Amino acid sequence: MKKFKNSLVFIIFTFLFIFHTNIFAGKPIYVEINDVPLTMSDQPVIENDRVMVPMRDIFTALGYKMEWDNESRMIFAGKDNLSFAMQIGNKEAVVNNKLTYLDTPPFIRNDKTFVPLRFVSTISGAEVSWIPENNLVKIHTNTNTVENLKNKVVMIYTQNMQGSGCIISEDGLIATNYHVIDKCEYVKIKFNDGTLYTGEVKLVGFDVAKDIAILKINKNTPNYSKIANYAEIKKDSDVITISSPNAKLNVVTYGKVTDFDKNNICFSAKIENGSSGGALFDKNGKLLGITTASTKDEKSFFAIPAYFINEVSLNKNLDVSKAGLYTNTSYPVYGIYTKQKNNNSVDICFGRVLGADYYKLYESDSLDGVYKDCINPGNGKNKWTWGFPESINVSNVGKRTYFVLSAVKNGVESKWSEPFYIN
Repeated sequence: MKKFKNSLVFIIFTFLFIFHTNIFAGKPIYVEINDVPLTMSDQPVIENDRVMVPMRDIFTALGYKMEWDNESRMIFAGKDNLSFAMQIGNKEAVVNNKLTYLDTPPFIRNDKTFVPLRFVSTISGAEVSWIPENNLVKIHTNTNTVENLKNKVVMIYTQNMQGSGCIISEDGLIATNYHVIDKCEYVKIKFNDGTLYTGEVKLVGFDVAKDIAILKINKNTPNYSKIANYAEIKKDSDVITISSPNAKLNVVTYGKVTDFDKNNICFSAKIENGSSGGALFDKNGKLLGITTASTKDEKSFFAIPAYFINEVSLNKNLDVSKAGLYTNTSYPVYGIYTKQKNNNSVDICFGRVLGADYYKLYESDSLDGVYKDCINPGNGKNKWTWGFPESINVSNVGKRTYFVLSAVKNGVESKWSEPFYIN
């Protein structure tokens, strides 16, 4: 009998050891929010069959604003129309003034507060699923709420101006207009929760002509935008802008796409000074464009299509104070295409080149022939301005005419575009 009990104890001990090892010495636990891995300051742990994660990491990712009361060891958090409170070691919690119960209460370990992942996710309306073969928790949130979209947009300060920016990756990439950082000495960035980043900022990619700059900061940014492609831009579709006009953090306006081409998006949602570099979102929460400019009468507003961001090479590592070195020249015209209006009249359309004072158009009757000034009948000179949806209208076009375009800034003419022809 004694021998049997000893054998049984050994079997139970062995089973518990193996079980314990499988849980705590196996693969680490991973968390994804909307299919994006969540970077955390400490490893998640399992307590009473519940995944517990560092509080600040998950609260930031879900867009919660929080307060900590050290005396009562209470956590107060919320967003939109949701508020809740929890206490270290207490299974009781309050959600929108109603008492509820936790399977596992919050606790402190390694000087970090851990909270139940499923609870803090589901009370906000998120769907949570456990993938056991991958030790993975998948969380899907309603990413289209205005508050969630605001968490993907920042305010940018320099000594010269104030603008806006769009977070485009989880590791601190921010897209903005190049003119926002032009000739700056420093950049400071304010997030939607009011925190101010004053650390190192690098200029890692840019396209000056298209007025795009990509910044890199030393901060995890789990709330970032997914970029829409050209096919997702729809005329008359609903849009939301989020930017910081007149230094007001993340102001929201609503409107529609009124027109667009491959170089520009025109919309009706109002933007103002300080909105440069802000976000134009579609109804699905995708980033359609970077808000940039308006007409003089402020009835139409423009954004650079966000898919241009994907075309920018991220192969630079420059201090932002070097940005001014790249705007002292004129850049070639881009995105040229033509539209036939009638038998002998053609519209020439192209992207607005940052800083260009005007444009010059030349024509030739052959590809390798002599290109002559194309005179603007409005001023009697080879001097043309950018416009949308049409920039330059040319009449009396020959059977097959070749053109080249250039941009002029401060009297300096850019390199000519590649020749294009009109039949």
